[in-house]
Amino acid sequence: MVAWSALPPRMWWCQTAVAPPRYRLHAGPLAFGSLAWADPAGTSAEATLLGQHLRFTWHGGWSRQLAVQTAGDPGPGARYRPSWGSGEDGALLLPDGTRYRWYAPSARVGSGVWVGPDAAVSPVFGNVSDRWEIRVEVACPADADTAAAPVLLLLLGSYLALTDALSRHSPPVLG
Repeated sequence: MVAWSALPPRMWWCQTAVAPPRYRLHAGPLAFGSLAWADPAGTSAEATLLGQHLRFTWHGGWSRQLAVQTAGDPGPGARYRPSWGSGEDGALLLPDGTRYRWYAPSARVGSGVWVGPDAAVSPVFGNVSDRWEIRVEVACPADADTAAAPVLLLLLGSYLALTDALSRHSPPVLG
């Protein structure tokens, strides 16, 4: 398992393709992670970071859940249930039973933080999109939850922040 301390303290996702969206994770001049939507409808995406590969797939009708599957692992993966405006935070359940909440500390689109079982905070995601580009920054606090699955939380949080930003972003009208 990768420790939070092995990750750079500040990273950002830069868009490399528009349809379907594709992003690369950067820290300084180094690009070391990827996130790509697998279909135009946005129902699945694939992400890679530090040799770990995850697939995100939406399931269900009215009570949708996001399945998070690790490549090559036939066992049950993590499950994320969004809040859908219910006033509650989104909930992530890891296969070992550990729960995390996806909390939006501000009304800013595409921002959020994972809050662990002991109220420990994991990476902070912030949308710095402008009219022309959707971009999300990731900051790993020095006191990040050390018991967490860093790659899963970083990639899933990035997927949720970018999905939120993409759903609210209106492309500029040229002409």
